[in-house]
Amino acid sequence: MKDYTVINSKVNISKGRSAEFNDVAKELSDFIEGLDLDLVPHSKLMYLALTQIRVAERDAFKFGLNMASKLMHDYYSGEEE
Repeated sequence: MKDYTVINSKVNISKGRSAEFNDVAKELSDFIEGLDLDLVPHSKLMYLALTQIRVAERDAFKFGLNMASKLMHDYYSGEEE
């Protein structure tokens, strides 16, 4: 049986966040903190924002991986196996 622990730990789809992403995230965080929301609405808003980020990062990662796979397939499709 293979141990996939090392492989899983090397894939961090959040690692490529830009300085612009971090700046905008900080601005959004500061704005949300200034809304003076009660705990439950604040927690719900934070949950939704973080979920949106995770889904967007995962979708972008899958898209990039899929495109790379298709490009490699097209590149090597004419070669003998």
